[in-house]
Amino acid sequence: MPPSPENPNNIPPVIPPEEKPKAEVPPTPPASEDQAKQDNKPENKGFFSRVSEKIESVRSSLYEGMYKIPGINKIVAKMEIAYNQVGINGNQEVAVQLKGQADSLSSRIQSLEKTKQDIITAAENLKNKGMPGSERILLKLQGLDSEKNDLLGKRDKIQSKFEAKQNRIKEYTGARDAVAGRLIESYNKKLEPINAAVETLRKDKEQLGFTGAVMEVRHQQKNEEIAGFEAHRAEIEEGLRAAGITSDSEIKFYTKELTDAITQGRAEIKKDKEAFEKEQKRIDSAIAQKTEEGNPYRDAREEFVRVTHMRPIDVRMEKRTIGEPYEQTESASSSGSEGQNNEINQESGKKPERLPVGVAIEEWNKLLKTKNEKTIPAIDSKEFFTLAKGVTKDFGVNLKEFKTLIGSYYKLKGVDSRKFETYYRSAFSKLL
Repeated sequence: MPPSPENPNNIPPVIPPEEKPKAEVPPTPPASEDQAKQDNKPENKGFFSRVSEKIESVRSSLYEGMYKIPGINKIVAKMEIAYNQVGINGNQEVAVQLKGQADSLSSRIQSLEKTKQDIITAAENLKNKGMPGSERILLKLQGLDSEKNDLLGKRDKIQSKFEAKQNRIKEYTGARDAVAGRLIESYNKKLEPINAAVETLRKDKEQLGFTGAVMEVRHQQKNEEIAGFEAHRAEIEEGLRAAGITSDSEIKFYTKELTDAITQGRAEIKKDKEAFEKEQKRIDSAIAQKTEEGNPYRDAREEFVRVTHMRPIDVRMEKRTIGEPYEQTESASSSGSEGQNNEINQESGKKPERLPVGVAIEEWNKLLKTKNEKTIPAIDSKEFFTLAKGVTKDFGVNLKEFKTLIGSYYKLKGVDSRKFETYYRSAFSKLL
């Protein structure tokens, strides 16, 4: 083809992709702000738009009324959740498709960029070698830029659609979670009195555990007393037989008071244990009953909690490129325990058998203060004797029994048992 005046270098023209001819639309005159407000008035909207808004308003009012009907609210909530979930799923599918189209366009744009760089490199090589034709090669860049701009325009439109879908997904997700949250809150309110009752019962069980520890110490001392009675009775029986009294009835007559004391002591221990076990079973049964009463509400609540965990998939697109118009500018250059226990021992010259629990608590608190122990709180004597029913300040305890009592007290107060055990052994290692 001979060169023409318009194309002296005979460079083949870049043919843009074929597009369907579009009918010419006369330009719309710019509307004033008042006119825009006028167009947005409800009376000026389209008929179908007004009808759609009325239907949505009626639907919302209907749902709000049905939420107040017991037994129906759960069904209504499931209907609304299903409706919003359909909206989420549908918009997600479209968003994924749009993301695929945008990625395809981005790939083509990157390919054009690579071709463009290759052309620039070739032109620079020709220019560096002093050979003609570099400008002719650079003319091809205009065609590539035109094709790239066309692809960028298409990607911008796809991105606008994608962002709209993402906004719709957020709207549907928010509406779905709001419905689920409303039901979750409803079930939380129903569970509040049940959970409060269970918590009270658990505290009663903890108090009972402390009472059991006190009872255990009392029974241990009672058994020691009974063992003493039995030993004394055996001595009396042996003396009577040595004196020639061999009749069982006569021996029982002389040892009747001791036998009655032994029987009564064992009966008291048995009675205490039976009462303790009965109360323990009552509390456990009440906890189980209340827990079972709340389970249907918990199951229903968890059903809606799981709904809120169904998050939309994370679909992301490259950030929109915001360009600036080209401007021609000129380049410019710019350029205490052991001592206290020893005092107690020195008075008697041996390890004390038992110490009044009131004195033991005072010594324990002094020990904590001397050692500046902050992880274990001091014992509140008034609270301790209020909780330890039947135990007075003069109630005698040895080290093992004292450990049982204050160990249960600290357990009730929520103190880590390992810290208490380590400190207790450290404090009384020489006496244990």
